[in-house]
Amino acid sequence: MMKTIVIGAGVMGASVAYRLAQAGAAVTVLEATRIGGGTSGISFAWTNAHKKPPKPYHDLNVAGMKAHRALADEFGATPWWHGGGSLEWEAESDRTAQAENIEQLRSWGYAAEWITLRQVQELEPDIDPATIGDAPVAFFPEEGWLDPVVYAHAMLSAARLRHGANVICGARVVDLIMAGDRVTGVRLADGAQYEADAVVNCAGRWTNEATRDAGQPVDAAGARSGAARPTAAALDRRGRTGGGAHRHPADPWRPSIGHRTDAADFRLLHRHHP
Repeated sequence: MMKTIVIGAGVMGASVAYRLAQAGAAVTVLEATRIGGGTSGISFAWTNAHKKPPKPYHDLNVAGMKAHRALADEFGATPWWHGGGSLEWEAESDRTAQAENIEQLRSWGYAAEWITLRQVQELEPDIDPATIGDAPVAFFPEEGWLDPVVYAHAMLSAARLRHGANVICGARVVDLIMAGDRVTGVRLADGAQYEADAVVNCAGRWTNEATRDAGQPVDAAGARSGAARPTAAALDRRGRTGGGAHRHPADPWRPSIGHRTDAADFRLLHRHHP
């Protein structure tokens, strides 16, 4: 049985650990803080293939969307995944590009449609129509969002209970143990060592902290997301579009903003720079 270490217990680490354990590997997950305590915990976690060219990358994202939905067949219930679609409207100067994107997505078989303001209010009654004005609104009914922490806990629980995986929190990996050009294990901040036949680094933006002696740094950019409680009456009630709403400003140097509620009724904001 192959001994495998997975570094990190976020969405990626939990997914990898579950599938490796399911395939018969002896899996140990080493997490520096807590399950979902890194980037996963503040991720917008929008399941979409909305503006992700070229076509192979778009297809990869569509496959991910389908894989999340398919977990219902495997687990019976997926309380971490929330469908319902997402809404998008653009500033006037960006509407031509938006229309071209919708046409492109439709040609690729992606669910994208134009809806009326009345339909918007039926889906999301707390959106102020004045905020949209005369902007065309696109609706992407197959999109949704993931509760990353709930998902990671579910995957790791299944890995432990069904397949005997071991999950250790508070275990910060600081070095790989090398034998020539081969990785043979990891070293923790407290000096403890774990041997392995294979190491999968799922530490996200902290990847290089765990591989500093391997001599192969990875360019891992940090995430920019944040959660905030609703502060306006327009945001007090949860709408029905799972992916939330997205408004893109006219100034290309200003970030676009996405927002949605999470499972705890917090408002999660996502800032995206062009």
